[in-house]
Amino acid sequence: MINITKLSKRFGNTLVLDNININFPRYGIVVIYGPSGCGKTTLLNCISGLIQYEGSINVDSTNIETLTEKQMSDFRLKNYGFIFQDYKLFENETVNENILFPLKSVSSMTKDRLNRKCLDLMDIVGVHKLNNQFVKSLSGGEKQRVCIARALVNDPKIILADEPTGALDSENGRKIMDILSEISKKALVIIVSHDKDLCDEYADEIINLKDGKVAEIINSEKITRQETLPIMKNNIVDRRQNLPWSFLFRHSFFAIKQRKWRTVFCNMITSLGLIGVGLAISLSSTISTSIKKAYSSLLQESSLIVTLSKDAKSIYGEYAGSYYEAQNIQMKYSEYVIDIGFNYIANFEEFFPDANNLALVKEGQYKPIDGISIRNVNEFQWLSQTTDVIYPRKPGELEDDQVILGLTIDMVNSLCFDLYIERTVSSLSKYILHNDLFIYFDLANVSWQYEDQQIFNVVGFSLVKNPCIYHSNPLWNQYVFEECMRFPTIDNLVEKPQYPWVMKKIPYFYVNDDIDEFLSMVKKDELADDYIFEIANSSYYPWLLLGEDVRNVRRVLFFTNTIAHIPQRYDYFFEDLSLNIINPIFANNSGYSIYSNALMCGFSRPMYFSFNKGLLEDTLETFSSMEIENNESAELPEDILLGHYSRSMSNGVGFKPIETLQVIGREPYNLDEIVVSRGMLEALKGEIGKPLSISYLINQRQLANGKILSEYKTVEAEVVGIIDEERYTIYHNSDWTISFFQSRLGISAFNLQTNAIIYNLIDEKQTKSTIETLKKNFPQYDVIDPLLDVNESVDEVCGYITIALIAFSIIAVLISVILLSITNYLHILETRKEIALARCIGINKQQSKKFLLSYSFVMCAISFILSSIELIGISIFTSIEIANIINGDLKISLNPWALIAMFVLSFTISAISSLLISRRINRFNPIEALTK
Repeated sequence: MINITKLSKRFGNTLVLDNININFPRYGIVVIYGPSGCGKTTLLNCISGLIQYEGSINVDSTNIETLTEKQMSDFRLKNYGFIFQDYKLFENETVNENILFPLKSVSSMTKDRLNRKCLDLMDIVGVHKLNNQFVKSLSGGEKQRVCIARALVNDPKIILADEPTGALDSENGRKIMDILSEISKKALVIIVSHDKDLCDEYADEIINLKDGKVAEIINSEKITRQETLPIMKNNIVDRRQNLPWSFLFRHSFFAIKQRKWRTVFCNMITSLGLIGVGLAISLSSTISTSIKKAYSSLLQESSLIVTLSKDAKSIYGEYAGSYYEAQNIQMKYSEYVIDIGFNYIANFEEFFPDANNLALVKEGQYKPIDGISIRNVNEFQWLSQTTDVIYPRKPGELEDDQVILGLTIDMVNSLCFDLYIERTVSSLSKYILHNDLFIYFDLANVSWQYEDQQIFNVVGFSLVKNPCIYHSNPLWNQYVFEECMRFPTIDNLVEKPQYPWVMKKIPYFYVNDDIDEFLSMVKKDELADDYIFEIANSSYYPWLLLGEDVRNVRRVLFFTNTIAHIPQRYDYFFEDLSLNIINPIFANNSGYSIYSNALMCGFSRPMYFSFNKGLLEDTLETFSSMEIENNESAELPEDILLGHYSRSMSNGVGFKPIETLQVIGREPYNLDEIVVSRGMLEALKGEIGKPLSISYLINQRQLANGKILSEYKTVEAEVVGIIDEERYTIYHNSDWTISFFQSRLGISAFNLQTNAIIYNLIDEKQTKSTIETLKKNFPQYDVIDPLLDVNESVDEVCGYITIALIAFSIIAVLISVILLSITNYLHILETRKEIALARCIGINKQQSKKFLLSYSFVMCAISFILSSIELIGISIFTSIEIANIINGDLKISLNPWALIAMFVLSFTISAISSLLISRRINRFNPIEALTK
């Protein structure tokens, strides 16, 4: 089995073994006996190939002296089993892990087969109940039994036992020898001992060493061979060594746990280097992107604006539109426009201060009719459009000198009294049917030396609450003022006329019930590029439209547009030129405004939303007379939301076009329907199908006492759908920012002229080319990326910070490498006995480096986890601060590349520090390490 020839070993000048020649049998117990210092252990180490020697040792015809270090390690692992006097176990591992350690290093057996093998060995050595106990909790005898089981796990041919009973009492010593005796029936057991009694009792052969020489060989001839022991055979052991990582990681974690403060300090330094790299990448991508997105979200995620150039100027004054052009529009939109009329802007009470009366002509007597003046001529109602009952009958066409009066019941009674007839409606009807009833306007202005009377024949009347005049001629007031009274007119509505009796004249369209559709279409028509369509209100008709809801008004005044603006129809040209822009939002001064320099976008004035109309009205009533210092800080009830450009940074209600979005429910069909975001619906506790109350600040002025007097207009719009978005948003067609404010809130069209169009970009990478295309084709407008300056500033600042962080990281990484190298070196010194034990068992130098590599890996893994937590924390903190600074939404994002870079760097640090120290493992002698 083992043939030793001319074996000698010197330690310096000391000859420890001198020309040893021994032949060992294949089975049995061979005891190397002798006094201390005679060379017993040295001979055992030579046989195991752990030390250099002179001579020849052949094991099964293999000259172990010719093997390389790696080959010898493999040979030792597969052919030798070691039993040490002081056990040499991995104290912080379980019995199972200790026993299977050599086998797992060379075998690919399944877990079940490994456990079965372990149980077989534990049964043989008598520790079958200790499978999952940690070795450090065992007694000396139990540890030695575990050591024997480990020695047998790889089915070795040779068991090398160095004083296996030296640390045990006599009883446990005999039990161990009994086990070894049983094992010797299938393997060669070489025992080094100085216990003469045990040698005589158990040895099959005794080799007596004295002064490094074989003094005597005693053969007791007790060998009885047994072919098998009740141990499962290994079926796969012929593969390269590979220390199990599970074992190494547990070993490393325990070592780290034992040295907490060193670990904490080292990990903190390493994590600083990692977090520096992570932040550098995050700042250059994620954090800078978060800042850009946060600012971008202020503009409703739009990133391109077509706006008026700085040179664009409005013409001072307001001018009436051309009657000729009005006729062209009427012809084109005849399905909407019933006819054209005129409105005269004049203070009629000041025009005729000395006489402005309507009187009845009866038998030469002056009978005034109170309640009707010359203003009623200007504000006459169209006979064809009234639904009032006309007495005695409703005529077709009236002559210009004929009129129908709208009278109150008191006026009917008074008129009947003056006519000497019964004071009833039927009496007056009969009178008008059979008699002429003439009335005349008595007008005078002494300072102008003006006096006039205009006579008209009353051919009918109606009962009304507010007195009025009806006529069938849409231009009847023009006939009265210009043909009959010969007043001159002008179309400049702002400048003071040369003569005080000059009237300002404006054409208007009388539109049918489809006025919303008419206004929407005509604003996109090239005929209307230079005109403004203003829905009439009480400013133009103080008696006719006082208190009238804007949605019931059918008169649309026609003005020349003197305000610098972007025609709404140009949107089609912009989108045709660049397919990269979508979802236009038309910005203006009094509907929806954009302030690109301040990165603010939203409703021009405060706009409130609630499903609780009563609560909304009560809240706004409180606001309507609030002191100015309290108005800004007033808090809203939770069921009311506010939209305003100043709230674009703080989750205020915004607007988005609905054209390309997916609606849950349905899209709105008209201005009285609306779609809202899911977040808004939930915040207001509403539901689809319910009316949403919308209040808009129409007018506001500060009183002398410091309070603010606010006037709000409240309308309702039914919620017909929702869009799955968290941010508070309302959705409608793109021109809703004009149409709704004009046709429902009564905002003047002069204040709703488009001064900018905001677009979303489909592909942000094409921003520059899109801008260049639009500028080239529309040089009269500015096309800007509102975030360009912000992005450049953010990139510049982040660039400087990134450089500083990288420099800091380099220094921290270098310190980490040095510190981890020192820690690794200390770890090797502290675990050298365990590494040496693995080397003695048969683990080669390359594999034994895994003790260091796993420890370094675990240290850097902990640093990586720590730095990742720090990076996430910093990202959250940064996101919160960014959101607070800009009052925007909190959006936490983390660049995965930062984590990947930190991960790679952590293992680079681990590899470098391990490489610097790993040579230390190759240098130390496992025999010396075990004995120190």
